Amino acid sequence: EDRTGVNASNISLSEKETMRIVSGVEPRGLTPAEIDSTVGTYGIPEFGTRFVRQMLEVTRPTTFAGLVRISGLSHGTNVWVNNARDLIKDEIAVLGEVICTRDDIMTHLIEMGIEKQQAFKIMEQVRKGRGLNSKEIDIMQAAKLPSWYIDSCKKIECMFPKAHAVAYVTMAYRIAYFKVYYPFQF
Repeated sequence: EDRTGVNASNISLSEKETMRIVSGVEPRGLTPAEIDSTVGTYGIPEFGTRFVRQMLEVTRPTTFAGLVRISGLSHGTNVWVNNARDLIKDEIAVLGEVICTRDDIMTHLIEMGIEKQQAFKIMEQVRKGRGLNSKEIDIMQAAKLPSWYIDSCKKIECMFPKAHAVAYVTMAYRIAYFKVYYPFQF
């Protein structure tokens, strides 16, 4: 902000060129071969590590909400690896369907008709890595949740809250803006 005169809080979280950096290198005028990556997020907090860049290459998010989902996937145990990554690669589910944050579980279960208090209890069990008991599985099956979703819940050991993911992505997106428009200052 000091070097550019741009107030970061005024940066739109849907700014198009900044969004393009998470799915390509074109906004920086580079080729994938020049940086050994097909995404331009080197140096961007939350999105610069090899682990997260690989997630971006598999999922190719195009919205801020998609980036929040990536953040949730990258901050859990058995949320991406051995779970969502395989579901997406095998085309069983897409980024918008897989479980990314603990909130995803509760809100989806409620949308599927599961009572709010029960949905909360299931979310708490899953996010803490306690899996599902037979009663919870029966409730989820009765609500017609797909078997892959139930299996995904069984694998998760630790999950990130959505609010944390939103805060992290907001900061990272604003930094990415400076990488795109003010590379020297970045």
